[in-house]
Amino acid sequence: MLAKDKQTFQGNNQYGFGTAINVAVVTVLTSTPIFLPGATSQLISKSINFGPGGIGVIFTLYWLFSVVGAYISRNDHRPFSIQKRISQSVLITALALAFIAIYPQFGIWVGPAIGGAVYGYSQPYTNLLIMKECSNRIHGFAYGLKQAAIPAATLISSLAVPIIAVPLGWRQLFGIIAFFTLIYSLFLAKNSQTIISKSQNKSTAKLKLNWHLSMLALTGSLGAMVGNSLGGYLIISLTDSGFSLTAASFIAAVSSVANIIVRIIAGVAADRGKKSPYRYLEFMFVFGMIGTLFLLTNINAIQIIGSILAYAGGWGWAGLLHYVTGAAYPGKERQATAVSQMGVSLGASFGPLIFGCLFSYAGTQIAWISLFIACAVAMITVLIAYRIEYKNSEKNMESVI
Repeated sequence: MLAKDKQTFQGNNQYGFGTAINVAVVTVLTSTPIFLPGATSQLISKSINFGPGGIGVIFTLYWLFSVVGAYISRNDHRPFSIQKRISQSVLITALALAFIAIYPQFGIWVGPAIGGAVYGYSQPYTNLLIMKECSNRIHGFAYGLKQAAIPAATLISSLAVPIIAVPLGWRQLFGIIAFFTLIYSLFLAKNSQTIISKSQNKSTAKLKLNWHLSMLALTGSLGAMVGNSLGGYLIISLTDSGFSLTAASFIAAVSSVANIIVRIIAGVAADRGKKSPYRYLEFMFVFGMIGTLFLLTNINAIQIIGSILAYAGGWGWAGLLHYVTGAAYPGKERQATAVSQMGVSLGASFGPLIFGCLFSYAGTQIAWISLFIACAVAMITVLIAYRIEYKNSEKNMESVI
């Protein structure tokens, strides 16, 4: 049960589509410290001592420090300018990318850690910016577009490798992205206007952790385990099943596009549909379960369908999750979504490591079964969270009567 009587949009256009696009760009930029190293890992390994296990370590560093950043954001109760906090985050991201380019031996480890902390810190502020400057009519769309920026960042990073990194060098690629990130941070700083003070926002009062928030955080953690494991191991699994590397990469690319589309469509459905967004979340994890089951087979056509379903459902939930979390706590969206972000970051950090161990030592089928179980439990936690919010809304109505 999501309240529809949210604040009226007070921005510089009717609905706030400009804000939604701005938030999506910020999300892409603050996620580059992890996706660029992932895309250029082979080039990096040729120039510095960076073995195959290195990418797994920096993924873990990024997402662990993202938990730290989200925690700091949740516990910051000072008056603030939303755009200023975001612009500072983008600026530090630019510095982290530049550090990797200038001092790769040391920067390849420190840069992603700093970038992860910045990403986790900035996410609750971009969520708050959506709630404050976008019309309630497009909140779901804005969250979907924002989270669609994550798979979009992977595509952009991958495309940048043959276009820039191969002919010019991977360090030059990092330097170019750092430069444009710096420019965008200055643009954001120049347009910092929305000030949130103690008298204007309930977020200055600490939001206590409760069962509802805990279930949503657990949903995000389980979902991130599924999504990031898919991102890290789908191509390897498909090639082991007989697909060529080119074919497997193409299937992963198509699945990423499906992921992007589903995140945006789910947001629009949350805005305009009659069903609760919780129901859409449940449907997504059901499709994620079906997709992971299909990946257990040895039939190529079914594996292709399973890849698309797993990406779309098992990794398409992020926008809706943060949307329902923020909408459930009007005035405290930043703190609430910081909790859900901490859950997502923890799952993203440990999920691929656990899946990788199962994939290597227990076999492919056991690994995919583990993701099927994660999707099933995530669906259950969504259902529990929905029941809790429904009961709380009934109690509030009774108290008003």
